[in-house]
Amino acid sequence: MNLYRWDIVGLSETQLPSTGIERINDITLITSGRSDGVHHQCVGFLLSKQAKQSLLTDHPVSEPEDFYSQLQHTIDTAPKKDVLFVIGDFNAIIGHSNDGLEDVMDKFENGWQNHGGEMLIDFFRDNEIFLTNTMFRHRERRKVTWRSPDDRTANMIDYILRCGKRWKSSVLNIVSIAGGEFHLDYVLVMSEIRLRIRKPQ
Repeated sequence: MNLYRWDIVGLSETQLPSTGIERINDITLITSGRSDGVHHQCVGFLLSKQAKQSLLTDHPVSEPEDFYSQLQHTIDTAPKKDVLFVIGDFNAIIGHSNDGLEDVMDKFENGWQNHGGEMLIDFFRDNEIFLTNTMFRHRERRKVTWRSPDDRTANMIDYILRCGKRWKSSVLNIVSIAGGEFHLDYVLVMSEIRLRIRKPQ
């Protein structure tokens, strides 16, 4: 995190069945795993010191059953004044065209839409969510978030979603980062966000 100067890193498929908060030097690790100890469907966050000071609560959603109903409940119960971003591995391919979908995605998308992509787009429209991954022109390797072990297939299936139209201009860039110290089929997705928030009176 210090190398890239990140404040928040979302984690999926952590293989950590425990749930809790752990301090690693100046970084805070928040994990959420299954109660039966199974090492999948586990998610988490890494927070910088500054981000940890701003954290009020966390609510992970990772169960595959009724995933969208759980996520809908989380969004519905969030205070309306909050700036809301949803991040994660959706295993959904949204397709390579935004014709008729300009209200939820821009034109820099990837792949051929699958059933998961259809469900995700329907969810976008119901909640005024915009797919920020599609906002910026990048080379293909800077858009895809997953590659098959044989390197023959690459898709965008991990997303950073912005809820509400008000905050579109706050997203300055989003790009995939592969290689270097990361040797995984998934790659890191970086988003640069600038927010101007007034202090409470």
